Amino acid sequence: MSRPSGTAPAAPLGRLPRHTAPASAFPLYGGHMHRRDWIEHRRADGERVGWMRPEGDGFVPVDLLGRDRAPALDWLSAEELLDELGIGYLAEPYVLERADGAPCGCASSRCRRSASG
Repeated sequence: MSRPSGTAPAAPLGRLPRHTAPASAFPLYGGHMHRRDWIEHRRADGERVGWMRPEGDGFVPVDLLGRDRAPALDWLSAEELLDELGIGYLAEPYVLERADGAPCGCASSRCRRSASG
């Protein structure tokens, strides 16, 4: 499997990238994400690779972890960005920051949508 373009090779646990939302993102979503107006995007083989969130006259590409991947773009550019991003980044190791700020190395092994939504 090839690494998505623009991603770095895996790093030792002490140097893993931190994937936490900036504090400024929380007021926007009120502490959690509202996906009612997000538009699901699937690549040609049917695999969901993210969403496009309407913003102004454009669409913000959002990855499967709920992170904005670019500012608002036109529809086609947002689709192309999500297609190029793919899902390979989900296999990378991550550092989860606990509520007390302590780092915890982790990797996703299974993701599924809950029965409630």
